[in-house]
Amino acid sequence: MESEKASGRSRSKCERRVRAALVELRAALRDLYGQDAPAAILYGSHVRGETNDASDIDVLLVYSAAVKRGQEIRRLSPILADLNLEHQVLLSVLPSDQAEYATAVGPFWSNVRREGVNLDRV
Repeated sequence: MESEKASGRSRSKCERRVRAALVELRAALRDLYGQDAPAAILYGSHVRGETNDASDIDVLLVYSAAVKRGQEIRRLSPILADLNLEHQVLLSVLPSDQAEYATAVGPFWSNVRREGVNLDRV
């Protein structure tokens, strides 16, 4: 019984860290891009409630115009590193654009569109 309580406290603390990291990520995106900030969509194990100690936090960034993934990841790396260290989490971002998000085919894209949660609602 005690280990269940400890596990619940640990899970709750983890959820608070994840939520805080996501809120700060959204704010950092607004600061960096202003009105051109991409939509941020949480997907993967955190949305499905299937996390474990090794789970990362998957976030799709949907830009209004075409982007170069590597360039955007490099631009965001210092922000992500700070958030990951501060909150003891691993944020994994995937830059995309509206056209790709709306039309790309395959199981990955289908799952993201079905299960994704816009961070403006978190």
